[in-house]
Amino acid sequence: MNMKSIHHVRDAEQYIPKGRTGTSERGNNKDDAAAKISNGVHRLNEQNDIRAVLRRGRKIESLLFRATFRKNPFARLRFTSVASRAIDKRAVVRNRLRRRAREWVCTRSGRLNEPFDIVIVFKKNATVARRKSFYEELGRVFKKIREGAD
Repeated sequence: MNMKSIHHVRDAEQYIPKGRTGTSERGNNKDDAAAKISNGVHRLNEQNDIRAVLRRGRKIESLLFRATFRKNPFARLRFTSVASRAIDKRAVVRNRLRRRAREWVCTRSGRLNEPFDIVIVFKKNATVARRKSFYEELGRVFKKIREGAD
């Protein structure tokens, strides 16, 4: 299947990593399953939670990615990114996108005061975007998320 971008939730769901158990090294508490990335940002790593955000969350389209967000009952921001093989077959490129997004969210998470679950699904254009334009686009999307929270 040669997809240029993911258009449906079911298409995006096939790129969610399998095998998440809901437990962590610290215990069986589901709250602990979200590993802390930094600065109050936690990794959204439960497959069911990611699916719920993709299905029932609000979507913001961008040139480089689609952000889907939803309020969560926890008092923290949880974040994950999805970079499918459809955007680039090289894992190096996909991992670079994930690292850039994670770095930006961790350093600027203080601006987002609301507890959200955020899933970013990258588009093919993100692979060729310069770092500065990538970060500017993330800034615009997170600004829309803040405005949409009100």
